Amino acid sequence: MHTCWRVRSSILNDHPTLSERRHSSTEHSPSVAAESHAADPASAAPEEEGLLSGADRPIHLTPSRRPAEQSHDSIDNGDEVNEIGLQIRPVQSLSQAEFAALEQLAFKYGRYSDSYLAVEQQRHCYLSADHQAAVSVIPMGRVLHISGGILAAPEHHAQVIDQLQTYAARTGQTVACYSIGDDKRPLFEDAGWEVSKLGEDTLLSLKDLSWTGKPFEWVRRQENYCGRAGLVSREIAHREMESTEWQQIRQELFEIQAEDLQDRIYAQEMSLLVGRLEPDNLQRRRLFVAEDRQSGRIQAFVIANPMNAGRGWSLEMYRKRASTPRGTMPFLLKRTIDTFRSEDVDEVSLCLIPWKDCHTYRGPRTSPLVRHGMTL
Repeated sequence: MHTCWRVRSSILNDHPTLSERRHSSTEHSPSVAAESHAADPASAAPEEEGLLSGADRPIHLTPSRRPAEQSHDSIDNGDEVNEIGLQIRPVQSLSQAEFAALEQLAFKYGRYSDSYLAVEQQRHCYLSADHQAAVSVIPMGRVLHISGGILAAPEHHAQVIDQLQTYAARTGQTVACYSIGDDKRPLFEDAGWEVSKLGEDTLLSLKDLSWTGKPFEWVRRQENYCGRAGLVSREIAHREMESTEWQQIRQELFEIQAEDLQDRIYAQEMSLLVGRLEPDNLQRRRLFVAEDRQSGRIQAFVIANPMNAGRGWSLEMYRKRASTPRGTMPFLLKRTIDTFRSEDVDEVSLCLIPWKDCHTYRGPRTSPLVRHGMTL
């Protein structure tokens, strides 16, 4: 497993941005944080306590308040924000060339299971004018949630962090970034952001995976059982299908999702660290299905997101019918992973386990809510 970090901008009036630090000889002690908060002295707790009174309020995502449904307009914060070159825009408002640039950045530089979700139409984004950097944004009230990391070459990351930090200071908004890797954590720490452990990503190295031995005995049993029950699996080449055939499959995907979600606590799709079903906007995502051998009816599906320019894949969305044979999802997941193994893919992510062992990390600016309140 790889540790994932949540960073929040915790900017005080006397805390310089990265660009200011590069032009100053004054030393500042590093603070651990991955979230950026408004530069309002009244909202900031004493620095030695590592707390921000307003920043640690729990964030609830409910079906009645989906960030994507709040507005389809660009977020205009005035000339001061425009000066730093950071404009938050809806993905669906991008031109064809701009969307192509965003998709390419997500494909090439997306390192995490949720990075490629930047292409989803209900999200917002920041795309630099030179198309060299981007982030995926979900605005919610006074908070900008940024998931999937910074989509840019490593040499551009410090500049983007600087822009986000300045944005938070000038607008009074909180900027919260998720899925930050270990190697990027020091960049946020040095800039004074609050850094908390978010969870761990379940990465499988396919070079070492053989499905043999007792640890995988249960998986092998599920595959054998589903095979005897008449299930087969295949990848659907959605980019090459005729419209009529694709529309039929598209309808089945929505039917399966409705069945899968109907008995869950959350009966609708969530939006923050997980994707939403957009069959007409899969782009480079890949679709795998399990179907009945005789009838051809789709029983379950998996949507895989590319990571690291296709060297890794995230099994980010998987759904099944209520009446499908027991073990269908393990069957389809294993068959999907086997496809990637045959292509010499380096690794597969089974996605983030939120809040796993969050209490194990404590820094100068670590959120008590995340560290203790979300501990499993």
